[in-house]
Amino acid sequence: MGTVEPVLRFSNFNKSFHVVEIGSVFSFKQGVQCGVELHLYEPADGLVRFIRIIDLTQPSEPPRFIQDPGTVHHISNDDLFMVRYGVPGLVGLGYSGVIANNLFRLIPLKGASVHPPFYKSVFEAKKDELALISGSSTMPAINFSSLRTLKVPNPSLPEQRKIADFLTAVDGRIEQLSQKKALLEGYKKGVMQQLFTQALRFKDDDGNDFPDWEEKTLEEIASFHRGSALAKADLIEDGEFPCIHYGELFTRYTEVIREIFSRTNVRGGVLSRIGDILMPSSDVTPDGLAKASSLGLADIVLGGDINIIRPSRGINSEFLSYLINFQRGAIIRLVTGTTVKHLYNRDLATLILTFPSCRLEQTKIAAFLSVLDSKIESIASQLAQIKTFKKGLLQQMFV
Repeated sequence: MGTVEPVLRFSNFNKSFHVVEIGSVFSFKQGVQCGVELHLYEPADGLVRFIRIIDLTQPSEPPRFIQDPGTVHHISNDDLFMVRYGVPGLVGLGYSGVIANNLFRLIPLKGASVHPPFYKSVFEAKKDELALISGSSTMPAINFSSLRTLKVPNPSLPEQRKIADFLTAVDGRIEQLSQKKALLEGYKKGVMQQLFTQALRFKDDDGNDFPDWEEKTLEEIASFHRGSALAKADLIEDGEFPCIHYGELFTRYTEVIREIFSRTNVRGGVLSRIGDILMPSSDVTPDGLAKASSLGLADIVLGGDINIIRPSRGINSEFLSYLINFQRGAIIRLVTGTTVKHLYNRDLATLILTFPSCRLEQTKIAAFLSVLDSKIESIASQLAQIKTFKKGLLQQMFV
């Protein structure tokens, strides 16, 4: 098929990569059909691990087992397999058992030079091309005849191993950071449970107990406002004014906002005050609406579909944001609508909250949770950087 010279290359290797079609390296074998009613949850004699898409997308999901359909269907830890339907192009390696029929095994052809971890990275680098092969129907699926003609690099086995070892080390760092982030997020969730149920209490600066907590509705401790129209088209990279579009509350902001990511030339409408708490007022699912963010900046243009909760004096805004997020279940019950879900200020006003009557205790709780958030954000930033680094490596090594 030809050769290609990658941008990034290890020393000791100077021969150009051969470029071949996947069909000259692998054959494909689809997995087996097994209805969910036949899935078992404990290993036993005569059973074999049943590997599904969810095992790749949610590795913490408990494994399933089925009656052994015969060794011809088995895969080992060294076998590559790929998702054909649902999320096509996702690749698995390091599993032992039997794959489901929406997956397929890539079997190296006789005489082909194949180091499986190398090709796992190749397929990851070519995920956009694999997506094209999958089409754009309601249920995208990889077409084997199109897949066979996909061009891939095929360097020598020693170079495949060198590249794979390096990328495996990068993946190890990604996994390490991911686990650290997940552990901190779990710790934060547990601490919030203890703090907001008063199982854990702070002392005042003299070591004395704070006063008892009180119960009030949200409308007793805050006023309510709405943002003004701001379309995505109004977001301009070098715009004159900082702004927040309601969609960013789902994707870019956490319980506390200290930095604004977007700008616009649209001025007027509703501007923020320091301490405003922002919540999206519409979404296609109720889950997305149960999310509050305390804004520590003034004069930010606030877009439409944003509920603005303005805390009264004596209420720490960051604390209230954490407390509202803790009340996720109660907020979801306030959501109305069918196709598009809505959360109205008039309903938020009825939310009953139990909270410290002393602002100092509120501040101590908010500061403690903010420290945890800073640690989580730092890890998330490191994680994003190394993922970007890996993406660049894949582009330079395989293009």
